[in-house]
Amino acid sequence: MTRGSPNVTVPFTVVRDQRENAPYQFMGLRADSKQQNKPLIVPVKVVHLVTGDYSIEGLTDVICVERKSKEDLYSTLRDEEHRERFRAEHERMATYAFACVVIEASWESILNDPPKDCRLNPKTIWRTFQKWRLRYGVAWEAIGPRAMAEEHTFRTLQFYHEEFLSNGNA
Repeated sequence: MTRGSPNVTVPFTVVRDQRENAPYQFMGLRADSKQQNKPLIVPVKVVHLVTGDYSIEGLTDVICVERKSKEDLYSTLRDEEHRERFRAEHERMATYAFACVVIEASWESILNDPPKDCRLNPKTIWRTFQKWRLRYGVAWEAIGPRAMAEEHTFRTLQFYHEEFLSNGNA
């Protein structure tokens, strides 16, 4: 006999930018042991976000996560128009309490295995990261496979929500 709900619904809504072309579904995530590792239900609302791909409803001007695949990162920094748009996004992210770029690849993969037919030197990626991290204070988190990056994005939002509420800011 099971007690209570077989699932746990998180106490916040993730907002996803409507332009996100490879959206995370936040399926298959599980609660912590104090909630018996039950499956998590993550409410998601699709909206227009000015900055980033993911945030928390009610906190869209406080926290944002920008998602990039390795291929997208290379193509964004290769083309001057896209690079300038990404730089301007970093400028906006610098005004947030927390902002990061989650990359669906490891640094080893980004720097040693660039996308096929890409003429951008991996050194450009590394130097841009170093410069922009110092200039704008925005972390680039090279997480690895997409599934890990998806869970990392969710946990980042979850932990921020918990910290934000525990400090009486809500």
